[in-house]
Amino acid sequence: MEGNESSGKRPCQVGEITVPDKVKRNRAKPVGTLEERLEKFAEDAMAAARAAPEGKERDMLIAKAKKAELAATAAGRLRV
Repeated sequence: MEGNESSGKRPCQVGEITVPDKVKRNRAKPVGTLEERLEKFAEDAMAAARAAPEGKERDMLIAKAKKAELAATAAGRLRV
């Protein structure tokens, strides 16, 4: 029997790959606050909308920018 003998558990077998009991996730913390990231997204979406020709895609980008601005405002108000 492979794995951690003292606990009586075996590692998970996936095909030919053995996965250890605990896999450490590589998590990166977001840069900036939620409000800052939403404002940046809104600015980028609005810049893309200005560059796009009139039509559905431009309208969709403008709507996304407005929603992101609204979400940034709400996030700022909810911050304690």
